[in-house]
Amino acid sequence: MEKEFYYLDEKEQKGPFTIEKLKIIGLKPETLVWADGFENWKQVKDVDELKIVLKKTPPPPPIIDTLSSSSIKDNENEILDEKMNNVEDSNIKFWASFKIFSSILVFILLAIFVGFYIVNSKKAKLKDDISLKINNVLDNKSLILDGTITLTEGKLKNTGYGTKKQKDTDDIFASFDWWETEKLYTIFTAESGGFTIKQLTKQSDESFDVLTSYSGDMGYKKPSSSYIAPQYMDDGWGGKFKISGGYQSSNYRTSVRDAYRSAYEYFTKEDKKSPGAYSPGKFIDINNFPDLRNEYFYLENREPKLYSSSGTFASSWESSGDHGANINNENWVVYYKTYGKHYELTENDSRINKDLMTNIGIAFGLIFLILLIAFISKPKYFRNLNLYGKRWQNLLYKEQIFFFEHSFFGKQTFTEVINDKVYKGTLKITDKGNTINLSYPNKELFYKIDKIDVDNLSLISIKDKSVVTLKRIGAKETIEIKNEDISTQKEETNQ
Repeated sequence: MEKEFYYLDEKEQKGPFTIEKLKIIGLKPETLVWADGFENWKQVKDVDELKIVLKKTPPPPPIIDTLSSSSIKDNENEILDEKMNNVEDSNIKFWASFKIFSSILVFILLAIFVGFYIVNSKKAKLKDDISLKINNVLDNKSLILDGTITLTEGKLKNTGYGTKKQKDTDDIFASFDWWETEKLYTIFTAESGGFTIKQLTKQSDESFDVLTSYSGDMGYKKPSSSYIAPQYMDDGWGGKFKISGGYQSSNYRTSVRDAYRSAYEYFTKEDKKSPGAYSPGKFIDINNFPDLRNEYFYLENREPKLYSSSGTFASSWESSGDHGANINNENWVVYYKTYGKHYELTENDSRINKDLMTNIGIAFGLIFLILLIAFISKPKYFRNLNLYGKRWQNLLYKEQIFFFEHSFFGKQTFTEVINDKVYKGTLKITDKGNTINLSYPNKELFYKIDKIDVDNLSLISIKDKSVVTLKRIGAKETIEIKNEDISTQKEETNQ
């Protein structure tokens, strides 16, 4: 009876099989076998009867997954084969580099976006800050005013109105003094002091007018005294005697000081000029209003964009003449002159741009630092780009082909083809680019990269120090063509 053997496939016992059957199965030298008469399991290479089996068994490939082939349909094999062939002629290093530099560009754009975001966030905060300050000055009103008054000093002068022949007002060629037009008997020419009124008007959230009214001269509409004509009575004997009159009577005019005070109160306490606008204690705030500012915003004296209380689109204006606008009653008139300025809330572009450039510069610096760290930590990354997108053939076991697929953001994968069997796994490059880790579904293989260039790949097994040499499939054919060309050239030379 022919001798039969059992063998272990992984941990599964199979058999019994005759030697002829084992030739067909093909056993490895390290495979454990047992037959009748053996005390323990032995390796095939230690059994003389089975050496004939090893003679017909091909040498084991250095990188072969012992797992069962994953079930891949024919159409999937065709897609994989087509993909491997298409990528073969592409410049994978270029595309991988393109991905890197595209990612760097994305990071740069992100840095610029972050710079803009930081500046815009700060700008929004500072705008809220200055808007709050403006509202604090305005007390949430659209119009406020306040003023101050001091003792007015100047000179009184009688105009002679009423005692001299008056000019014909219908004469278009006649010239009139201002007091003649107003029919003033006495004028007061102010030299210092008086009142100052400050008015702040909010035209919009970003548009404001500041009006300043200064008191000027004043005048009286009636003389300081009036002549009382004498009255007579008959004495009965054909004569008359004076019973009253015949003297100058005082008109008790308001003092200059009281006239200015009354005009001032017309603006303020009486609140008749702009009802509801009088805001005691706001004079200094209104006076300093144009100085409100922060890092990104200030009030610029410029032409209005939309609104102006002056009725003209100018950065500043003033009332015409020194004796136009006035406050008056039946006894006196006080003149004042108004100066106005328009302000727009304006962005401080130079400071904003400076901060923007600073933030973008910091972001660029961080990106450069990250890239520098990446370059230092993985100096062989660019060298290893030669690995991807090519079909690598094992020179010792030519039926074995590897295809490594690059993915910048996701997992990098590999495909191993042995005859008609296809194996897939995850590729990891560790040890600063010096070690390749081939991760199969239930095992991992580790190799040191000994040599890598465009056409050649040499790996050293970390487990047993064996060397695996692979060559790019396209490169081998190119070399052969070159050798043929060289041979042809030599033959032609010899002839």
